[in-house]
Amino acid sequence: MRTLRTLLVGPLVLATTLTSGSFAQERHVVDPAKMASAISQRVGNQDADRTAIREALARQEVRDVAAKAGINSTLSDSIARIVNQIVQGPCTLS
Repeated sequence: MRTLRTLLVGPLVLATTLTSGSFAQERHVVDPAKMASAISQRVGNQDADRTAIREALARQEVRDVAAKAGINSTLSDSIARIVNQIVQGPCTLS
């Protein structure tokens, strides 16, 4: 039994060592250039969405509808300011 273990352990250790990650090539599931492109596209889409929101909140028609719904202009100005701060960086509410 001891001889059988010795005969099996040696080749298993050798096989494990030879197939380790140190001999593996650097492979990625997704090409890094495609990933960077997808991230850039996503960030661009988010920036465009935020710009559209800021422009919509600045329109007089939107302010009129908000006033009719009982939302005062101070609140809508605060929302616009918060959106601007989120777009520009960390939000510091004062």
